[in-house]
Amino acid sequence: MATAPATALRLVLFGVLGPPAGLIAGLAALRLTGPTGLDPFPGLLVLLPVTYFLGLVPALVTGLVDAVLAAHGTRYRLLLTTVTGAAVGFMPIAAAIGVAGLLRPAILLWAIIGAAPAALCAWLAGLRDP
Repeated sequence: MATAPATALRLVLFGVLGPPAGLIAGLAALRLTGPTGLDPFPGLLVLLPVTYFLGLVPALVTGLVDAVLAAHGTRYRLLLTTVTGAAVGFMPIAAAIGVAGLLRPAILLWAIIGAAPAALCAWLAGLRDP
């Protein structure tokens, strides 16, 4: 069973690193799939507060799932945390545009925004695990 400090450290990692990593993943995906000549990276600092506002709760939920999976010694913890991050990443978008708006091709972009930071944070947290 995981100790409270280990779970708290994992939640801090996901909470601090998750939202900016999702922002970078989303901007990178937009740059690859968006119109040519689009350079969204100069506005990175302006988007950071909004990123924490929209992404902190999904990041903490994903971190909590990762902590539970680590506590039980789940074999495919990294994969399951990544899938959870992709699923939980839809929460702010579903609340903002409704579930019907998720039935568009851009659905993969929202999955990337949740899955990439979940995989990164789970991998970093796993480096500390015994």
